[in-house]
Amino acid sequence: MDLLFLVLYTLFALCSMMANLVAKKFVVIGIAGFNTTLSAGTLIYPFCYFFISIIAELYGKEKAKLCVKAALCGNIACAMLIIYVGNLDAASWSEVTNQDFIRFFGAFHMMIACSAIVSYISQRLDVFLYTALKAYLHDSFMMFRTIFCTLVCLVFDTVFLASALYIVGIVPYSKLYTIMFSTGSFKILFSICSGPILWIMVYCIRFFIKSPKNS
Repeated sequence: MDLLFLVLYTLFALCSMMANLVAKKFVVIGIAGFNTTLSAGTLIYPFCYFFISIIAELYGKEKAKLCVKAALCGNIACAMLIIYVGNLDAASWSEVTNQDFIRFFGAFHMMIACSAIVSYISQRLDVFLYTALKAYLHDSFMMFRTIFCTLVCLVFDTVFLASALYIVGIVPYSKLYTIMFSTGSFKILFSICSGPILWIMVYCIRFFIKSPKNS
């Protein structure tokens, strides 16, 4: 297997699983002089689109779709393992008690279920849009393609995931629109900034490494 592809997929899958693991913690960060509240997973999750766009650019639609499916399976396996461990009794001397574990991971299976479904749809949409525009524009305007596709899919992901988390009781209604707005704003900023960085990375890969398509 191509080492570069393996590295890119590993980074994509890692971001996907880590974003879900830390999603229950909400943090306050400063953006452009304003304090905003975000799920910690929001700081990691957009990188999934960054890496899947690089994979789609270098390896094509089918490899990118395979990565999305594999990451989905990984998240489901992670959730099942956490449920299994949660059903085991903690040792009497364990610093993490059963209550501590349940308090942190108690709703993790619901988080995974909501996130996995919405993420799978939005990432498949990202691959479809990116490769369709790539073919339509004859491999031109990579920066535009990256910004547009990432922006559309992250906004879709934000609205539907926040709504789903509210429905299952993870996000209270009083915080729903605040979280949706702050998360959406951060993702829009990320989308705009990621375009030039992705273009530079793909250019460097093709310049210093033989293009995967030609290997």
